[in-house]
Amino acid sequence: MMRSSMKCFVGVIVAGLACSAALADVTGSGLTITATSGSGRSASYTINGTWVGNDFIWESDQRVEFNDSLGVLGVLNPNSETSSFSYFADPAIALNFNVQAGASDTTFMIGSALLSFPTISSPHGVASAAFSVTDVTGDGALLTGANTGGGAYLAQYNGLASSNSGTTFTELISSVSAGAFATDSTNEQSPVAGFSNIGVPISDVSSFLSFSLSAHDLASGTTSFFVDAIPEPTGIVLGLIGLAGVAAARRRIA
Repeated sequence: MMRSSMKCFVGVIVAGLACSAALADVTGSGLTITATSGSGRSASYTINGTWVGNDFIWESDQRVEFNDSLGVLGVLNPNSETSSFSYFADPAIALNFNVQAGASDTTFMIGSALLSFPTISSPHGVASAAFSVTDVTGDGALLTGANTGGGAYLAQYNGLASSNSGTTFTELISSVSAGAFATDSTNEQSPVAGFSNIGVPISDVSSFLSFSLSAHDLASGTTSFFVDAIPEPTGIVLGLIGLAGVAAARRRIA
C-alpha cells in the first residue's frame, strides 16, 4: 500500500517549535502480527489501515484469534481492549497492542509497514515503549524480548525492521514480569531526554516488536518512533506517541 501525504505532527514538540511538512509513503500492510507456539505452530494476521486526512491509521477492539488446524495459538484484544497504529508524515510511527498467549509460551511478532519520506540530511530521533503483563493462571507472568539484541521493541531507519534490513536506532524492553494474578509494567525511552542525533541521512523508518509471553497470560504495549530535522529544544511532550495509556489490571477470559 502506498500513498503520499503532508502533515505537521502537532502535540509532539513544545509550543513555538515549527514542524516541517514532508511528503511520505506507507509501503506494505499497516501491521502484520504472527503468533508462534512453543512447539513451532504459527498463524498470522495482516491489518490494513485507512487514510483519514493525511494520516494512515487503524484502531479496533475486535477480538482476533490466531488459529491453526489444532487450535488457538494466541489472541489479539482478548477482552475487547483496543489495539491501533498511526503513521504520520513528519515522520512518526505509533503502534499499540493487547495480546494473550495460547496454551504454551507464545512468541508474538508485530511488524510495521515502511514509512518513507524525502531524505532528511541531519535527522534527530526519539523512541519509546511501555509494556504491561498480567498473570492469568496464578503462576506468574513473564514477557521476554526476542529481537536480536534482546529487546522486545526495535526501531530502525533506512530499512524494514521486521526483516532486520535497516540500521537500529534503539532496542527497548528486555523483559517485564508480574506475580501471581498481578499486573506489572515498565517503560523506556531512547534517549532518556530530548532527541538523539542519528548522524546519517535517512529516508524511511519502521518498527518491529518481538517477544515471548508466558502461557495464557496477557500483555499490552504502547510504542513510538519519531524523527525530525530539527534538534529538540528544552522539553518535549510525547503526545500521541507517549507512554501514557499502559494497560492496567486485566480480567480472566471466561
